[in-house]
Amino acid sequence: FIEKYLEKFSFREDDTDFANRKKITYNPAIAKGAIYEIKNAISERLVDITRDGGPKSYVDACLGRNRGIDLLGNTMTSYIIRYILEDLLAIGKIGVYVDRLSFSPQSSKRISQGKSPYLYTYKAEDIRAWTFDKNLNLSTLLLRHYETETDPEYGLVIDTIETYRLFQKVLGGIQVRFFDVEGKEDTTILLNLPEIPFVIFELTQSLLVDAADYQVALLNLASSDMNYAQKSNFPFYT
Repeated sequence: FIEKYLEKFSFREDDTDFANRKKITYNPAIAKGAIYEIKNAISERLVDITRDGGPKSYVDACLGRNRGIDLLGNTMTSYIIRYILEDLLAIGKIGVYVDRLSFSPQSSKRISQGKSPYLYTYKAEDIRAWTFDKNLNLSTLLLRHYETETDPEYGLVIDTIETYRLFQKVLGGIQVRFFDVEGKEDTTILLNLPEIPFVIFELTQSLLVDAADYQVALLNLASSDMNYAQKSNFPFYT
């Protein structure tokens, strides 16, 4: 943000002075503060929501039981507050994918009981492309996905691999095609689902549209103040 929006005072400020001023310039977080204020106000209301209906496993997950709505112990309310609201307010868009660990349809209830659906999010920049059918349901969706590579000896994460997932509604379900970063197709699977299990939350525009301009102006004012405080505050001896 500082690199992009900090401006020189005038043509009289040379590159050396500008570089030195940039080093002591901080980013005033008024936009972040405004977003968190709105987020906290909405969060206070979310705790009053009551969710009824659906299977017992869904109700339990919404209440944080059986590892919660995301297999990490979150309730539906805490998940929305922690993972959805901030990006939705600041960026204006975020996607939520409903996934489930694979198991055989012939599995017993005991085996399938611990494999309930769970949620995870995709940021706006990772939702690469999509189309809707005449019923306004997703018919095609391209997502950028990141997978971690672990060291076989120590089990620690050593790299992050960028991949792509293409979802297409076809006869018999949802076809999912996996690609690497070069566009080479890896595998293809067919999900026995009527719709692509993905929801896009979107505002008409980000709440930062106006606040961002204020922050740019304040950035340059704050930089000027810091520069004055450093260079002009020294004693004169007579």
